[in-house]
Amino acid sequence: MDYVSKVFLVFEEEGRECVILEDLRDLGYHVLDRSKTLDLEHVLLVLKTLGKHHALSIAMKKKVSNVFEEKAKHLNSVWNHFTAAMDNIQIFQPPIKIVSETLKKRGKKNWLIKLRRRLKTIYHLFYKLKLHWKIVW
Repeated sequence: MDYVSKVFLVFEEEGRECVILEDLRDLGYHVLDRSKTLDLEHVLLVLKTLGKHHALSIAMKKKVSNVFEEKAKHLNSVWNHFTAAMDNIQIFQPPIKIVSETLKKRGKKNWLIKLRRRLKTIYHLFYKLKLHWKIVW
């Protein structure tokens, strides 16, 4: 499951941004019912894949910084818009509630305890990243 869809078109006109990707249904993938939660195996797969994706951007910055800078030049405004919406910490509560309920249902009490312990750290790191965004990128 290390497949990444092909990118056919990227349209970057401000306000009309669009990315057209390969239709993965031809390879046997399917869209899940969005009203249902993912099982633990798929949540871990998503997180692992997102981690790889973010690691690639860091590697790109180190190895081909000029290309990275060109591709990332608009990220500050996107990040500022995102973090302004996130100033209200309550926005994190619905997904945390879903994760907590899923862990309870699956009998993962240890994971639930770890999650609760780490939430404060996660919030702190988010705000630290927000404050230092321009330094990071």
